[in-house]
Amino acid sequence: MKLTSSQSNCLVFLEFVDEAQQFIKIYSAQLQQNSSQFKIISFHPKVKAFLEQHEIASTDSYHYCPKGSHQKLLIELERITNEIRTFFNLKDKRGVAYSYRENFIFTLRCFLSTWLYRTEVILNAIEQYRPVEVVCSGPLSLNAVRSIWTENEERFLADIICQLSEVHKFKVQILPMLDSKNVWKKSIFISIKSITRNAIGEIAKRLISFSSGSVLVPVNSHQIDLVFEDLYKETKGEKCFAFIGFPQKNKLKEFFRSVRNKRDHSYRYLFYDFDKKVPLDASFSQQCRHLEDQLLKFFQTWHYRKVSVFNWFKVKFDKAIKPEVIFKTYSHSENMLKYFSRWNPCFVMSQHARGIGAVIGELCRLKRIDSLMIPHGSFAAITDDISKKEWKENALGIVNTPYHFLALQTPLIEDFLKEIPVESKPVITGPLIFARKIATHRQGNDFRRRFAKDEEKIILHAGTPKPRQGQRFLHYETMDEYIDGMVSLIEATERMEGVKVLIRYRVIDGLSVDELKAILPKSTNYAIVSAGRFSDFLSIADLLFSFSSSTMEEALHNNIPVLLFNKFNRYIHLKGEELISTKENFKLSAVYNVNTQQELKFALQWILQNHLESKENLETLFSKYKYQSDQINSIVQLLRFQDEPIITQKVS
Repeated sequence: MKLTSSQSNCLVFLEFVDEAQQFIKIYSAQLQQNSSQFKIISFHPKVKAFLEQHEIASTDSYHYCPKGSHQKLLIELERITNEIRTFFNLKDKRGVAYSYRENFIFTLRCFLSTWLYRTEVILNAIEQYRPVEVVCSGPLSLNAVRSIWTENEERFLADIICQLSEVHKFKVQILPMLDSKNVWKKSIFISIKSITRNAIGEIAKRLISFSSGSVLVPVNSHQIDLVFEDLYKETKGEKCFAFIGFPQKNKLKEFFRSVRNKRDHSYRYLFYDFDKKVPLDASFSQQCRHLEDQLLKFFQTWHYRKVSVFNWFKVKFDKAIKPEVIFKTYSHSENMLKYFSRWNPCFVMSQHARGIGAVIGELCRLKRIDSLMIPHGSFAAITDDISKKEWKENALGIVNTPYHFLALQTPLIEDFLKEIPVESKPVITGPLIFARKIATHRQGNDFRRRFAKDEEKIILHAGTPKPRQGQRFLHYETMDEYIDGMVSLIEATERMEGVKVLIRYRVIDGLSVDELKAILPKSTNYAIVSAGRFSDFLSIADLLFSFSSSTMEEALHNNIPVLLFNKFNRYIHLKGEELISTKENFKLSAVYNVNTQQELKFALQWILQNHLESKENLETLFSKYKYQSDQINSIVQLLRFQDEPIITQKVS
């Protein structure tokens, strides 16, 4: 997208609804007299919807961060990351080093990406509109909360804009922040929750009877409990399976079963205090001080387009990154070593190597405990050098890790490994935590009839946006892009007969289902579905609509075609048949690509008429996305024969 030059008297940047409320309150008279003097840019769909309720127009932020900006920011992030890795050398007395560096880098990149995105949007908008005055909301001084993520309480737009005002010569109006009445309540709630959890855990720890030589997983998420259930059946109960830590609310039933030591249950929970602190030894403290000096020196001199992140980094590092990343990694290193000594695991699995997952993987390698990484995300062929920069970093927490073995769930990851090799031993396991086979119910199913008639085709929208907490460039949609994709699909199918759209939505970034309904166009042609398992909705879908998500591999494994909508021609996760109205003679495919808004309706109609109405056996279209049964190794082989070499010649 090319940004065209124009001019506006007053440019307004709003991130949150409370900021929009303040803006309307203070500028109500000017808005009534001449609202066109304001150019408002919103960073969240909730803000845009709130302004529309007051008949005030605004523009989504993503319009000011086009593909070229994403690429430029990734190049800058790579440069920063590479330089910091040259002097980041923390290592504790237990030999743990990788976890400190990569936990820090992952947190830093999320933090910087959020900051860089906003800086880029603000700069591009200022250069386009050349405003006389810029309005934003912000605190008088920068504040940080104790979290590895960039939380909503942390506002720094005013800091960026004030720095730019000196360079671009415009006036700045900073709106006063509304008092947050819930901050102290939130703090008390977190403390009570932590105390209660630890008390229950200590009681449970004394009640649990658990044999050594167990199989452990750090956290019960991303369907890894299904892996335990499968393994329990395959081993006929001869192995003990347990999650480290404390169950989420919906898993309490399993937790109490584990306390009662019921043998008919496939897994249990072994309590672990994630917040238990360990004092730093003198040598490590000295390393930390030296590292902090180097980091502060680096960020004092680094600028992005004449904007410095130093003040914000200093506050965030001291309040959150240092205690929640570096010190917590140190505590996990010692606590998990004692934990392993107590439970003596024979095998460890994980869905990622970040936070405690990184520490566990590194300790397993140091202590020669066999371990398996089961990636919870989709990794496919890398098609360009800029994209590779982000995937290389993402792989360090999910694919390229200290774990001994790497589970290959679909053939797509083999193409990824050709570009980014790993030290782990690849093992073809087939689907474990995603892309599992489900029973499809395209017709005549009661659950399906709740949403569509038998003769109607169901298009399932499912994506993976990245919110403010952990911004990601190029490969994932921002929240406003995510909503914009929904709107595009709804509008394209509005007058199509025989089509029903289901939007699979997980509440994210504070946007509730009701708020999403208020934002989306009014239509009877779609429904928002949030409760229930994704597999249930996939089982009744005829076509999956997405941008970048492991849901695409879920669909392909179940012979459901995928339409990748790359509206801004930015990134293509899977390449298939590109549908363009000016061309003819398209081939049937498992994957279809649409790279512009204008071609979406044509593409949907073509798929409906040619693919979904085809009488041919289309199963062969999906075969390259699946492993055949004779290629797959059972994890039980790793559990029983871990002293023998694993055969991996089936891997390309």
